[in-house]
Order: sequence, then C-alpha cells, then structure tokens
Amino acid sequence: AAVVMSRSAALNRTFYPLVVASQTFPKEALAPLFIVLIGFGILPKILIAAMISFFPVTINTARGLESADPMDEDLFRSIAASKWQTFIKLELPSAVPFIFAGLKMSATLSVIGAVVGEFVGASRGLGYLTQKGIDELQTELMFASLIVLGCMGVLLFSIVEIVERFGFRKYATQ
Repeated sequence: AAVVMSRSAALNRTFYPLVVASQTFPKEALAPLFIVLIGFGILPKILIAAMISFFPVTINTARGLESADPMDEDLFRSIAASKWQTFIKLELPSAVPFIFAGLKMSATLSVIGAVVGEFVGASRGLGYLTQKGIDELQTELMFASLIVLGCMGVLLFSIVEIVERFGFRKYATQ
C-alpha cells in the first residue's frame, strides 16, 4: 500500500485517509465481527494482528519512500534513470530505516492484536489465559500470561532489530 501511495499524489490522497481511518476502529469490537464472518480458528486472530500491524509499517514506509535526498533525485534524473531504477537504487534504500522503524512497532503491536483476537471466543492461548485470569480473579495466571506476552513482544522487537542491524547495516542512518 505504501509503494502505491508513494507513486501517485492522487492515490496518496485517496488511500492515506483510509489507512488512518482503519486505525480508528476499536479492535476489540472487530474481533467478534470477524468470528461471526469467518468463524473460529486462527484466521480472525491473524486478521486482527495484521490490522494493528499494518498501520505503522505502511505509514513509515510511505514516509521513507519520500525521504530520498532531493540532490540525489536530481542526479538520477540527470543520468536519465528510469522510475524503476530510481525506486530500486534510491528510494527503497532511503526507506529502509523507516521500514524497520515500522516493523519494530508492528512486532510488538502484533502481540496485542493476537491477544485481542483471543479475548473473544478462544479456548486456549495467552489472550484466553489473560482473560480467564481477569474473569476468575486469578491474578497469578493473569500476571504470568502478561509477563510471557511482554517477553514475546521484546523478543519479536529484538529479532527485527537484529535483522536490521546485520542484514541492512549499509542502509542504517548516520
């Protein structure tokens, strides 16, 4: 979506408000709707996690694709680089730090999305255990599941950070 939005001002004006609006829906209200429409199982949880994770990656990627140095853009135009060459060699590398910023945010938010998906209609999972601990006043269960969820979020964030550090070192911001 970010690539499409960055290619055209008209598409950006059309889709940017929709992307922002997608974040205004209370995810807790969407979980039961997804279960009614799709059924029980893992798919509603994946959809909620994806919906929550989509926003930071999309917005950061769109901003990153617009972050190339104007002097570099002039240089690419002066050597008659195609739009594809400019995208691959200039815009995408400029966007890498922004993309990873969005991925790091989304890594932690995806855990929240999965938990929200498990709050409704689940019979297992950490979200289910958290809700069960709340409903049955089992504070040990609630805190234990919250600690595990926190560790999962930190682990996912760290994995993205390691991939960024070692896989995309040359694109790091100075």
